[in-house]
Amino acid sequence: MPESRRIEAGVILQTSSPLGIVLASAVNYQVAGVWLAGSPESSWRYVFLAGLAPVILAFAVRLFIRESEHWTASSNVVAPPSPRELFRPNMLALTLSGFVVAVTALLTWWACNAFLPLLGGTLASEHAAQAGLTPTATRLLIEAWKAKASNAFNFGGLLGSLAAIPLARRLGRRPMFVAYFLYSAAALFATFGLDLEPQARLRMLYLVGAGVYGVFGTFSFYLPELFPARLRATGAGFCYNIGRVFAAVGPFIVGSISAASGGSRNRAIMVGDSETDIKTAQAAGVPVIAVDFGYADTPVRELGPDRVISHFDELMEACEAISLAGQWPEVARTRDQQEEVQTQACVATCWGARH
Repeated sequence: MPESRRIEAGVILQTSSPLGIVLASAVNYQVAGVWLAGSPESSWRYVFLAGLAPVILAFAVRLFIRESEHWTASSNVVAPPSPRELFRPNMLALTLSGFVVAVTALLTWWACNAFLPLLGGTLASEHAAQAGLTPTATRLLIEAWKAKASNAFNFGGLLGSLAAIPLARRLGRRPMFVAYFLYSAAALFATFGLDLEPQARLRMLYLVGAGVYGVFGTFSFYLPELFPARLRATGAGFCYNIGRVFAAVGPFIVGSISAASGGSRNRAIMVGDSETDIKTAQAAGVPVIAVDFGYADTPVRELGPDRVISHFDELMEACEAISLAGQWPEVARTRDQQEEVQTQACVATCWGARH
């Protein structure tokens, strides 16, 4: 790739991430939500099989890819690169530069993306309550808004990635990152800090995605620029992926925030289809609903879940049964409070079961 076109090529490459997620969501909806909507016990298998298509395409494309001339020339005259070289005095500042921007972007992305389906469902529940929708209409709206939340974030990320081309050309690298991060902070504040109607907050996810996801369009050309040709793959790979180690502490942070906000495991339900899911819930003292159409080798009824369902249409009824049986110690006893708790739990667990 000519040096003059490296930015455009890198950004186009990165757009495959948000575009791929959108396409995967469309495949999941078409297969599991339309063609095989009545067969949840097998529909997910065909969704996974659809994943073979990009694998085959990637293998075919790989046959026609040539190695970089710079890399080929350097690899023939010097020893193979070592990760230790990234921390030598002449490379340490560059490594830290790539590390800081990548970790910041990854932590922010995971903090947003992991909760998109839950956010979409929660906003749908608020809107349904305001509109006085029936339980059936509410469940349909929840499913629709969960998809809309994810698609809004991903489409915003696609546009935000493409914005890296003019930003990098006109501003340069450092001002470009400043612009992305300041914009992301403003978008997050406006989306979650302002008093907005559920529909308006849902639409704001386009703006959040443009910054939080769009910044990733810069890494495909910025990170390799930091390092000499022989270290580009090692340096870019380290800076980009080390952030995942830090992101792994996210569940502990989320748990701490939830507890500080009045959340409790006594208002949670685990929905799963494997022995690991059931034992994890039991170890945590959380009621567990098992689905009998998953991939567990052992029949889930033998693993001792609190309830077993054979279709997602039975999920709400199972949640209500657990509530009425007193397996949620902190569930309020008034009907309105009880319905509110059941709705919140089912929004969260329905997403977990389907993903």
